[in-house]
Amino acid sequence: MTETRIEGLVSLVDTVFPDAVLELTSEEIEEILQINTLRRDGEWVSWPRKNATISELEMANFISLIREEVKTRFLPNANSRYCSSMFYDHPVPDPTSKTTSRLMPDIVFTMDHFKEEERHTVEWIDFVMVLELVSSEMLDKEISRCPSYCERMFDRQPVPRFVPATLIAESHIILIIFDRSGKVSSEKISVHNNHQKFLRLIFGFLFASLEHLGYETTVDDIGDGRLCMKAGGIEYRVKGVFRDPGVEGRGTVCFHGVSQVDRSEVVIKNSWVDVRNEQTEIDILNQLNERNEKDLCTPDGVRVIPQIVSHEVLKTKRPGAVPGEWIDVGATTALFRHELVEWDGNEPKWARISSDKSRKSKVEVRKLCRIVMKPFGQKLDTFPSKKVLVRAFGDIVHAIRVLHESGIVHRDISFRNILLYEHEGVLRGVLIDYDYAVSFERAASIAKRTGTLPFLSLDQLRETPLFPHNYFHDLESLFYVMIWTFTFYSGPNSQKRRFSKIQNRYHQMAVAKWNCEVVDGNLSALYSLKLGCVARLSFWDTLDQFDPYFTDPDLSRCMWAIRDLIIDPEMDYRRNFESFLKTKAKLDDRFDLEETSPEKMLLIMEEYNRIPINMRPPSVVFGSLLAILEETASLFQVEEAVEDGEKGVDTEVAYNPGNEGRDEEVEATKAAVAPY
Repeated sequence: MTETRIEGLVSLVDTVFPDAVLELTSEEIEEILQINTLRRDGEWVSWPRKNATISELEMANFISLIREEVKTRFLPNANSRYCSSMFYDHPVPDPTSKTTSRLMPDIVFTMDHFKEEERHTVEWIDFVMVLELVSSEMLDKEISRCPSYCERMFDRQPVPRFVPATLIAESHIILIIFDRSGKVSSEKISVHNNHQKFLRLIFGFLFASLEHLGYETTVDDIGDGRLCMKAGGIEYRVKGVFRDPGVEGRGTVCFHGVSQVDRSEVVIKNSWVDVRNEQTEIDILNQLNERNEKDLCTPDGVRVIPQIVSHEVLKTKRPGAVPGEWIDVGATTALFRHELVEWDGNEPKWARISSDKSRKSKVEVRKLCRIVMKPFGQKLDTFPSKKVLVRAFGDIVHAIRVLHESGIVHRDISFRNILLYEHEGVLRGVLIDYDYAVSFERAASIAKRTGTLPFLSLDQLRETPLFPHNYFHDLESLFYVMIWTFTFYSGPNSQKRRFSKIQNRYHQMAVAKWNCEVVDGNLSALYSLKLGCVARLSFWDTLDQFDPYFTDPDLSRCMWAIRDLIIDPEMDYRRNFESFLKTKAKLDDRFDLEETSPEKMLLIMEEYNRIPINMRPPSVVFGSLLAILEETASLFQVEEAVEDGEKGVDTEVAYNPGNEGRDEEVEATKAAVAPY
């Protein structure tokens, strides 16, 4: 995780907890220091200098004493937090985790008061922040362990902006802020020699509003696990449907929202966008939605591109220049790196990681963006029949066509970025997640390859790709999504395939190898493995690995036809380049695609499809692929939904998708199923 150290500048403690945030002045803090139950003879009563360290229970009692004195004398109406050491030797319960939690934070701050006997009812969502007591020798190790605690807190809050934590190393305290650009840490603050700053820090944890402790104020908990969110001036009842794990990065969190105005259903996406991005998802979707509605649909009127309902960059309140004044500022990760930020006027560009300007390393600055979109879709694996599934893949071909006609490439066609939604009583496909989408011009200038690892095209896996990311790469990725689906699912209604320990082992599947389960992120090895799976002599073996539900002659013919359309000529591209070029020139001379009858177009497609896909007119490529999928969909009858009791196979090992990680050259998002 990227670390920024704030030293020699404005103190991080003063930046996070200025007087206005604490509702206490420096003079009042000095007055508190005179309370004889806290300090006597120039020393802390609960922690005299002669004691080099302090225990977890003693520290929790010390902080609780500060809380009671300040609340009684200065802030009687404040909604303060409570402090406890109940977990220093007990793991925190984590019912949402699939593994047994062994995390034991020394001291936790909570909104509610919990007794020791209630420990089993407390969860990570109840924590506002954690405090760890460490030795000086173990300081670096403990700093690296703190993200484990804060990651749990990030994953439990609806839309966290940042999570604070504190380390006490013997008689020094360090403030750490974890946000989507990494972590920011303060200087070491002496508990005994810098008692005012120490108190300021403790007061912040106890009395600052939740907004100033990283909570997003546009989301309200209305009880019984229900949330209310304001977006674009509209109030929505929301339920979380997807969350990017971890702390650093985009931190995408998506909600299913129901408008309290007209009861319409939407998806609300919150994500932290790099401020340097020349084209954001909002920019791309706005550009697409400027086109006529008909241009964003299939020929039978199905919209395949999301519609923006509203969008905004979220704000947070900070003290103004005049006492009592509060101003709205952008919710960005520049907030606590202000002195280290490179600015373009009033806009942040990036931040140094140290006040030492000789250190050249820097970190991105991210802003919190919210987009409200419709339709709200369901996961691809909820398909009710083969017919619906194949037809949805055809809808995604149309989506890629719409993007191409608009001068845009998606660059992340993956299983999770295809959803199903109801259109006139029938489930159809919609393509989502335009975070990596760019214009043709931008694609040509970007060297870094982007996408979800199992679905990257062969060309994008080369050490040096032959072409900038183009529409035919996206179509090839869709082909791999189809193979992935037919291998890992055993029927409609989210039936995941189960793998035997003896036969059809998961790690023997071609798709597992694409998932880097075998090659551990080595792109050259992954290229060879994937090429071996789709080569003409071995493609039958890949089809044989499909689940029995998808072992269908019509589906096999469909996959062979798509493979021949996308893969075959590519294999001999460089060897036969001159021959392909001559063939293309002859075809271009013979045919005028704008004035060709449907019957003649079929002949044109057949001849053009003998040359590499990048040399063919896009209309030929899209027309050929759509013809294959439409014919295949027409061959399937609509199956009856499988009853719950009929689901599953009597085998032993459940499929466990997604272990891509991120490569230096490939930004590989998780292949887990998730909307937007």
